[in-house]
Amino acid sequence: MTYQQDYARLKAAFRLEEGRMPIDGNMDLAVLPFRSELPDPFLCGSMGLSPSAEAAISPSLAVIDGDVRENREFLYPVMMPAGKTRASSAILLFHGLNEKSWEKYLPWAERLCRMTGKAVVLFPTAFHMNRAPASWSNPKVMMPAVSERKRRFGPVESASFANVAMSTRLQFHPERFILSGLETCNDVERLMADIRAGLNPCIEAGASIDVFGYSIGAFLSEVIMLSDPAGHFRDSRAFLFCGGAILGSMDPVSKYIMDGKAGERLISYLKAPLEEELARESPLARLFERIASIGTIFRSLLEWDRMKAFRETQLAALGRRVGALALIKDQVIPGREVERTLAACAAGAESALIRVRDFPFPYTHENPFPLVPEYSEDVARCFEEVFEMAADFIG
Repeated sequence: MTYQQDYARLKAAFRLEEGRMPIDGNMDLAVLPFRSELPDPFLCGSMGLSPSAEAAISPSLAVIDGDVRENREFLYPVMMPAGKTRASSAILLFHGLNEKSWEKYLPWAERLCRMTGKAVVLFPTAFHMNRAPASWSNPKVMMPAVSERKRRFGPVESASFANVAMSTRLQFHPERFILSGLETCNDVERLMADIRAGLNPCIEAGASIDVFGYSIGAFLSEVIMLSDPAGHFRDSRAFLFCGGAILGSMDPVSKYIMDGKAGERLISYLKAPLEEELARESPLARLFERIASIGTIFRSLLEWDRMKAFRETQLAALGRRVGALALIKDQVIPGREVERTLAACAAGAESALIRVRDFPFPYTHENPFPLVPEYSEDVARCFEEVFEMAADFIG
């Protein structure tokens, strides 16, 4: 069966409804509930994040972040080997930036599950996937917002209905990028605590847990592996696909990620303005003080020359527990930048798996395995090679 056929089969079978359902004779899909409980009001968006500017672009964006119900209470899928009530090992799969559908990742999760025999947890980051209001990805609702942004700001590079919600939210409040990441780290910590307490119905308390991160999900994987305040990932491995580079080397401007105005504002903010805010008595500075381990790691991964010695020491300590595959023609997170950033892992372990390769068909960062019949054989072959590499590394 080709990659395209697998994609179509899994898409047709997938339902994001609580419960457990068979996918085929070898695989089940469980869908579990989760509640995001934030200890800090700033993470909830109740301090200093007025949505008035966003509301002027689109009424659907006139929301306080802490009041977005979809972000606080949501479902997440788990791909399971058929016949297993609870898995003794699992992989956390983290997706890319500004994604709203799990369809792309279903073949990825199935392959990892089939090749490793481990459960694969598809966990959504804050305000992404099903953690965002459906209106934010509705063309009828969002196209007027695209027009309004162009009217206000003139030509906007890569403006689209798919990215206008996140673009608007980040342009006016770029700190949301940090806060949603910290919220997700907090959620992952709670997910792991529930697993260790035996509260997860699909994963055993003593299960080994590994990580597969794609795009910004690779960045998240680095943060949780390097900070790990509770020691949940001390024995874990992480495989990074199309990600793992310093954030400042990323070019997020894309019709599928964010437009040019938002990209310029975000990258600019993560440089001097963020450091200036952290240097004074501000809510964000106080938050970073309380989450020192995560905050320090996060800051070290933003710019190449920021905390470079610290970052490379931390990466070298991970050594062979991190593997990565980047793509040469990736315009969002260039393969050479992934290789450059993770060279410290190789320095800590000569056999560290850090690879950069090319595919013999047109691809993009956002769509590494295009569903184009003309390239179906090559896509299927490269897909199998990538996930065989990931499965072998995670083991």
